[in-house]
Amino acid sequence: MSAHPLEELLHPRSIAVVGASNTGRGMGFVSPLLELGFKGDIYPVNPKYTEIMGMKAYPRVRDIPGHVDYVISSIPAAGVMSLLDDCAEKGVKLVHLFTARFSETGRKDAAQLEQDILKKARESGIRLIGPNCMGIYYPAMGISFNSGMPREAGSVGVVSQNHLVVG
Repeated sequence: MSAHPLEELLHPRSIAVVGASNTGRGMGFVSPLLELGFKGDIYPVNPKYTEIMGMKAYPRVRDIPGHVDYVISSIPAAGVMSLLDDCAEKGVKLVHLFTARFSETGRKDAAQLEQDILKKARESGIRLIGPNCMGIYYPAMGISFNSGMPREAGSVGVVSQNHLVVG
């Protein structure tokens, strides 16, 4: 049991990147973790690969042999419900949804999917960051959503949220 409800966010021991790949945006979350020196376990997840950036890749979160604290989702919106099932089975406590195309589209079906995801996450005890969120930059822990970010922690912390409501 975590000492604090946000322990997995502030001090993850492991991060799984779902939708990771060896090219393009799929490298975008794995590469910064490696670059900033994340000290925990990094698990690339993509059923199309057996290896990503020199690390063993797993077809699904449930196939990862170790504990997973934090999952970054870089998959299409339609796959998130299944991902949450895997995360619940694995005991994941935090999922970051870089995934987009939910209520911000203005489509009723996309907004409903977002509500269904929120309900499933609550029922499973999973905290969500996002959807459509860049992610976390925490240099002291070696966590970044983008390559080229400074490795040194500063003296200022920022937590920000923006929600666009379409007419």
